Amino acid sequence: MGVGTRLVGRIWRALASMRLAAILLAALLLATLVAGIFPQLPHQAASREAWLNAVALRYGTATPLLHRLGLFDAYHSPWYRALLAALTLNTIVCTLQRLPGRWRRLREPPTIARPDAFYLHSAQRAEWPVSSLEIGLEAGRDGLRRRRYRVLVEVSEGTAHLYAEKRRWSQAGTLVGHVSAMALLLALLAGPALAWRETGVTLLPGQVRAIADGYSVRAGSLTIERHPNGQARDYCVPVAILLDDSPAVTRTVRINHPLNVGGVALHLQSYGPAARITTPGESFDLAFTSSQAQAIAVPDSGLELRVAYQPESETLFLEALDAEGSLLGSGTLSDGDQVEIQGTPFSFTLTCYTSWQISHHPTFFPAVGATALFLLATVISLWAPHRRLWLRADEEKVQLVAQGFSDRAFRALTEQMALAFRHRERSEGSLRSMLV
Repeated sequence: MGVGTRLVGRIWRALASMRLAAILLAALLLATLVAGIFPQLPHQAASREAWLNAVALRYGTATPLLHRLGLFDAYHSPWYRALLAALTLNTIVCTLQRLPGRWRRLREPPTIARPDAFYLHSAQRAEWPVSSLEIGLEAGRDGLRRRRYRVLVEVSEGTAHLYAEKRRWSQAGTLVGHVSAMALLLALLAGPALAWRETGVTLLPGQVRAIADGYSVRAGSLTIERHPNGQARDYCVPVAILLDDSPAVTRTVRINHPLNVGGVALHLQSYGPAARITTPGESFDLAFTSSQAQAIAVPDSGLELRVAYQPESETLFLEALDAEGSLLGSGTLSDGDQVEIQGTPFSFTLTCYTSWQISHHPTFFPAVGATALFLLATVISLWAPHRRLWLRADEEKVQLVAQGFSDRAFRALTEQMALAFRHRERSEGSLRSMLV
């Protein structure tokens, strides 16, 4: 065996170590605890600088160091991802190393006859005196079969060996648990690299937004459903789904009910005032999000329009400037008003924009599925364990060894078996007396 082969073997054994798994799991839990202690950066890159300035009031001069260490963005930091990757690799190697043995145990026939030391040194064992081998074998076999155990028997000179088991299928829970844990860690590791999210995407009625894989969406007008007292009950936006040259399919999106298109989720977040300014040559859409005033240039006429939204009266205040920046005039406009400025007609329409979060999490459902599978496998392993029994009977006694039982279940089993042996002894004694 070469040096390289021995080195690979050592690395493989180190990666398959359960002690390493415990250390990595403890380190990851500690890192998650640290991430919960420190506030985390917002997702919007534009607001991060202001957020750091606000956090500096709490952490003072340590703020830049904490930021460089990644404590304000722990879940995306290199050290957190390295811990997650190491735990994932450890889980994969442990799973690959143990799966063949688990699979063989699931498929191979059980060993029925066991040596004497097995019955003397096992943790859960019991022994009963009997008057004959036949009584011990038949009472044990019939009693276990009545309790729905699968029973196998081997009889040799003066000794009978019995093997019984129940819920053999539950061994698959361990296999499924290993595989699902590996899949969950892979999904968590790949999630940050494959997922993306955009927040604060504004759409006016009729605007089209490309999302993914040839899909586009066109937002409609916001509808506010109200209770009889005027309080808002729900917010609805019809969204047309466009795929290349296919006919549009319209779906209604509500608050907390995202629309999924081609693996991309659209969440309706908020709404606000907007305006559409139309000229014979083009149109301009204004969404009054962070600012109530905006300026647009009209190249065809050489004009600049400064438009401000007045929420108290739900009107627009307009200033028109020429190419040199001189004020041509100003005034208040309502929905549907039309004005002419230096020979160019303008029409003004008040509407609402809608704000959206567009996200893609390709590993979300695999992670949820792996988690559900892992929990199911854990429940199966804990609540439906594989129970095995070995029984050896001779002309004087019956010995029993059990595996997969709780202490309480084992006590109940031994009490039931003792009753079965006593009942068979009394039956045999009555039969002998009748024959005599």
